[in-house]
Amino acid sequence: MKSDIRIGEMIDKYMRKNNLTMKQLANKIGRTESAVSLWISGKAMPRMGVVQKMADLFGLTTDQMIFGDDYFDKSKISTKILLKDGTTITLEELEKDETFKKLPDILILFSKLNREGRDKVIDFANDLTEIEKYKKQDD
Repeated sequence: MKSDIRIGEMIDKYMRKNNLTMKQLANKIGRTESAVSLWISGKAMPRMGVVQKMADLFGLTTDQMIFGDDYFDKSKISTKILLKDGTTITLEELEKDETFKKLPDILILFSKLNREGRDKVIDFANDLTEIEKYKKQDD
């Protein structure tokens, strides 16, 4: 069974694209050249914190770093997203709205919160939906 993990391939690809040697990459992420070599050859896997550093360095998401830069293929998913309240939103609507491009950043921040912090974010967002000046106006 072939693994979907392509991190070694991605490290190698983006090192070449950015004209970096293994030693230069290792220095940038605070690891050894031998560790980078092991990752590229598939003999070892970097920890998630290191994957995040490399993804940031190369301008990728961690998913793209692990599974390949074509990981998010919109043609493989539905274009409508059913929200919890029963409404739907299309990918086209999301792509048009600049604020939705911040969703990955919001999810990263949200994931850094404990349960109490997450609940407070949700409560605050719910409160905002009740304030007229923040309500979405139908187009």
